[in-house]
Amino acid sequence: LVTHDEDDHLWNKYDTRESPIDEANRAYDFLTNFIMEREEEEMAVVCHSAWLFSVCNAVIDCGGDDSLESWFATGEIRSCRVSFYQQ
Repeated sequence: LVTHDEDDHLWNKYDTRESPIDEANRAYDFLTNFIMEREEEEMAVVCHSAWLFSVCNAVIDCGGDDSLESWFATGEIRSCRVSFYQQ
């Protein structure tokens, strides 16, 4: 998390954007090292639509569900259940 007066190392408005693979890796890390470790059974994740698109198309298996794999509109809310399986 970024606090007041702290540089955000993921934001670089003068250079290049985060690559799709880096974005997918960051999303995977968020799911496996943060969400999966939480005790709550219900929670909300609020973020940019491009990041949600990456999560639903490159990180988790949505089973071809168009309602999850399509682009998220501005301010759109979608509900889904995420299950983690150890392999």
